[in-house]
Amino acid sequence: MKIGILKCDSVDTRLTKDHGEYSDMFIDLLSAINPSLTFSIYDIERHQFPQMLSECDAYLITGSRHGAYEKHSWIPP
Repeated sequence: MKIGILKCDSVDTRLTKDHGEYSDMFIDLLSAINPSLTFSIYDIERHQFPQMLSECDAYLITGSRHGAYEKHSWIPP
């Protein structure tokens, strides 16, 4: 099964050395349960979206410090 991770925020740079990015945390967590999973990471803040929904079997949307109704160009799509 291929999981698409829609990364909607970045970890504070002071913490990434010890904890990685949000996508790393989810990959570690889910791979511990099922090592056969594969992942694609989409950096939504940088407008990197899946070209087609069928690229992955399921999608996980990370949390974000940004609100859903804030005026950021990457939120509406």
